[in-house]
Amino acid sequence: MSYRIKTHGRIGAELQRVADQEIAAAQAELRSLDESSAGKAVHEARKHFKKLRALVQLLRGPLGAKNVRAEQAFYRDTGRKFQRLRDAQAQIATLESLAQRFFEKRRPPIVLAVCRVLAAEAQRAHRALTRNGHCAAVIASLHAASPPSTSNLGSASAIPRRCASASASR
Repeated sequence: MSYRIKTHGRIGAELQRVADQEIAAAQAELRSLDESSAGKAVHEARKHFKKLRALVQLLRGPLGAKNVRAEQAFYRDTGRKFQRLRDAQAQIATLESLAQRFFEKRRPPIVLAVCRVLAAEAQRAHRALTRNGHCAAVIASLHAASPPSTSNLGSASAIPRRCASASASR
């Protein structure tokens, strides 16, 4: 989803609306992790984290360098928690694509063995995220990062709560 900022209202409220949408979309993707398309869900969630980092960067002046670094680290580290699963799934897709292209009739045993190893790695990564509560913890932390109501915020305080309190005092 692209940023669509409507200029007829306060810019702070619009930036907050965009942040809310990105956070909600990331949460929705992560909630669907138990389904069969976990790789796609993780990929989409990580894209939403990148968009949130870009939005924080847009507000680097009003938020201040310290708050921007903290927010950037939060979203970067949150996305990294899903890197292992995304990498394994991307490697499987790449290997399958190459195998179909170069080994149409019969795949060599080494290709089959690598497919099994990558599939096992993807399963381990998926289990680690779901069984250990990592995914639920990330969803909860994103919920805590959701901005408060837009009714009394100025332009500098749109984005997660951690920055909203700091920028409101400026």
